[in-house]
Amino acid sequence: GGSSLSSVVTVLAIVAGVAVFASPLMVSNVVYVIDSDYSGKNVSFRDASAHAKRRYGSMLRSYFAAIALLILPVAGIVAAIVAIALPGGVPAAVLPAWQIAVIVVLALAALLLFFGIVFIPYTVAVEGQGGFRAVLSSYRYAFLGNFWSNFTRVLTAAVIVALAGVVINWLSQLPFKELYELYLVDPMLALQNPLMVFVILFALLAIVVVTFVFPFWYAFTYHTYRNAKYEYEQRSRR
Repeated sequence: GGSSLSSVVTVLAIVAGVAVFASPLMVSNVVYVIDSDYSGKNVSFRDASAHAKRRYGSMLRSYFAAIALLILPVAGIVAAIVAIALPGGVPAAVLPAWQIAVIVVLALAALLLFFGIVFIPYTVAVEGQGGFRAVLSSYRYAFLGNFWSNFTRVLTAAVIVALAGVVINWLSQLPFKELYELYLVDPMLALQNPLMVFVILFALLAIVVVTFVFPFWYAFTYHTYRNAKYEYEQRSRR
């Protein structure tokens, strides 16, 4: 119903707001620890937290710079895909081959746009850049270094993290699968069941467990960033 939909939208808006304004501290903290470990330096939580605070403004500006650069092309790609796949607002029963090819090309274009921003945490937290400069540096390293090596490494890490998230989420729903499915169909009826509190607790536990997967993402992509930057600098000198 409308009330449940508005509740979902509200929760997603809150989560997105927290992600945008709180994640720069976490990201800078994690990257600082990984970079210090790479350099063989001892690091304390206080040092990492102080570094994260210093980089907060630069990281946040870089986030908004990336959003400003991507919002129009990504919105255009999504609109084009929707117009092809949902003519008149109704899912198309059958699409001709050329339309499927167009959708695939557009989806790949969107994927490449997002791939270009993958090194922003490192251009900010490691190099001290910020805003559009950090975003453009990320694109240069991603595309002008060893592109295929960078792309396949990042894609591999993304697949591993995504699969881990799916498995953890599935396991969290498994003990109360029927109640969870009922919530998706009729949230108000499901919330009347006293066992629903365990569904919520398991969902929160899944979120906590998933957070332990993300250091792998940053450790893996950090080494990809180092390689990409090295390749870019070597090619720039030629």
